[in-house]
Amino acid sequence: MLQSQSRSLVTVGPVGLVFTKVKAKSPGVFGQFGSTRRGMFRNCTLLLMVLCAIGLESGVANAQSWPQSTLFNQSPLRLNPASSGNLYSLDASASVRKQWQGLEGSPTTTQFAVGAPVYIANAGVSFGFERDEIGLQSVNLFRGGLSYKVFSKNDLSISAGGAVTYRQASLDATGLRTDNGVYENGIISHFDNLLPIVDQSNSSLGFDAGLEVKWKDTRLGVSVLDLNEPVSEWSGVNRKWSRTILTHLNTLIPVAELLDIEASALLQVDQSSVQTVVNATAWYNNNIGLGSALRGYDGNTLDAVSILLGWRPNEKITLAYAYDVGLSTLARSHQGSHEVVLRYVMTDPIGKGKLPPIIFNPRL
Repeated sequence: MLQSQSRSLVTVGPVGLVFTKVKAKSPGVFGQFGSTRRGMFRNCTLLLMVLCAIGLESGVANAQSWPQSTLFNQSPLRLNPASSGNLYSLDASASVRKQWQGLEGSPTTTQFAVGAPVYIANAGVSFGFERDEIGLQSVNLFRGGLSYKVFSKNDLSISAGGAVTYRQASLDATGLRTDNGVYENGIISHFDNLLPIVDQSNSSLGFDAGLEVKWKDTRLGVSVLDLNEPVSEWSGVNRKWSRTILTHLNTLIPVAELLDIEASALLQVDQSSVQTVVNATAWYNNNIGLGSALRGYDGNTLDAVSILLGWRPNEKITLAYAYDVGLSTLARSHQGSHEVVLRYVMTDPIGKGKLPPIIFNPRL
């Protein structure tokens, strides 16, 4: 069954494609349409809907929105290619997010990102990998970024950067099902010319750009992901990866001698959705963290409230966990979302502490 899905809360345009196994009966690819506004959360069968009318008429469908993240502040290189230009030393993060546990075909996102400054060039480099699985489709994305510090004075620095992404999208077509299809004795027939019967895979190149301002312990950045809106083709259906604009803010607020508040905000806007996430974590002695997060900005867009836990065994390592408690009516059909992030940040400049080179002199 060909279906569509938006992980965001406010829809202002066509929604994206998701291929998933659904046990509920369906009238076929052209037999059902729906909006992805708050009504999409009313029950499990509306969670994954049929390709929107706009996509069917034009032959081009928008992919689902950028994967959600509650602990986005622990993976800055994933948000903005310009972040590497403001790095003091090596920064690496890895995360796993299991969203909407208990729903068949719910999203799972795994990512890794690492960046480092290039002192001699007043620049920074970053590399990343991300795998997003939802329903019967999976997307592997590789990212390489370069940034340059365009301004630096005292505690203020401004960095601009860009990245190139290689995305490979795959579909397990053997799991697709229609009401009148035949799926016995090794035979797969959907009786629908739009649905493939063999696995689909295609790749595309994308471009990201960003700008980040850093002042002391505060970072403010704006980035545009998939600037060129790359297109992948599956069995005659062109899938466009919509341009996404991310605005992010992270700051550290000293409250007492042993207590700091780390506060973050994220605004995500793409062709079909607007989404906000705010979180705050209180760190005791820079060791134990406890906080909360909220996704959504009014009564019609509230999606989840999150419990945040953090632990820093030393000043270089951060282990963070988030559990999202659903606030929409979709919460009746799942057991929440889980996210874990491990981050390593070097506290010394790269290369510091190495022994000086040995100079061989025959006169000694």
